[in-house]
Amino acid sequence: MYPVSKAFLQAVQENTRHYYWTGRITTAVGAVYDFSQDDIVKGSGYISGQCCGSSEIELGTVYAAEMGISLYLPVDRYTLEDARSASENQRWRVRRNFEQGLPWRVDMFGYRLVDNRLEIVPEEAALLRRAAELYLEGHTQEMLADYFDKAGAVGRHGAKISGTGIIQLLCNEKIAGDMLLQKTHCIDPISKIHKVNHGEWTQYFVEGSHEGILDRETYKKVLAERARRVEVLGMDGRDCTRKHRPFSSRITCGECGKHFMQRVWDTKKRGRRAVWVCKTHIRSAASCSIGQIPEPLLEKLAAEAMGRRKFDPEEFREKVTEIRVPENGRLIFVFKDGHTVEKQHGFEWPDGRRCHICQQ
Repeated sequence: MYPVSKAFLQAVQENTRHYYWTGRITTAVGAVYDFSQDDIVKGSGYISGQCCGSSEIELGTVYAAEMGISLYLPVDRYTLEDARSASENQRWRVRRNFEQGLPWRVDMFGYRLVDNRLEIVPEEAALLRRAAELYLEGHTQEMLADYFDKAGAVGRHGAKISGTGIIQLLCNEKIAGDMLLQKTHCIDPISKIHKVNHGEWTQYFVEGSHEGILDRETYKKVLAERARRVEVLGMDGRDCTRKHRPFSSRITCGECGKHFMQRVWDTKKRGRRAVWVCKTHIRSAASCSIGQIPEPLLEKLAAEAMGRRKFDPEEFREKVTEIRVPENGRLIFVFKDGHTVEKQHGFEWPDGRRCHICQQ
């Protein structure tokens, strides 16, 4: 035996292997996430189904196998108390801005936020002014959406602006030069869920805070026109959304997959009549050939499908989940218990009966 040093004896007892894990995860939608051993929960790694006899991970070995690990979530990197503390600090700064009449974050079409002040985006403002003129002339939401679409206008996140969105922009107090601050409130610091403020928290109204896109007279006319249409169409005056109807979001077009919407047609002989029509067909009949269905006929067919002489909206909501329209003149009622009932009709609008769409 040869004498050895104490350092040698200590070294041979230590683990001389030093290794680390790295990897990359690619999701089904193509998102790529790189990770290292710092992201892996200790002791969670394993190899299964490998082409060798050992269940241990050996350095230098290539495995054609299944690997499993547990990774840390971002929330695990700090405590919930730290998150709440950071959220309270942020909330204090936001409140201070509001008390001084300053916005915190604004991404409204037509404006950009520069040094806590709203500045007009000229080309976007021109579209909104023209939209206000068209709205007061009687154009519908769909017509306004088509106008914005043809102009190539998109929202702050790159999506097309819907007709409803355009009306909301025209009715927003900022477009007249005022601001109502703290319309929503963050109720959870982790999920970042925001709740609409109906008076639970203090709101701040700042008059004349910036240059308006619309003059106040035009803005008041737009609000009055919206109120008129709300009254005519039986809509909720607070948020300008339709009252719930039994057929809402239940009729599906078999050609384009869109839901049917209620519209009121102005007829020469019988006045205004409610019909249900595919959203795509409203914007472009060439894009979807499925035509409209009069509401009285729809109620009659629904009653027959349920085995009733008279249509009952409440019974319909309880029993029917969907009405599919695979082609003109053919409806398939899908019931909650799984069975279906097919009904057919031969309705077509006579020439000259439909004059123009009721203004919305």
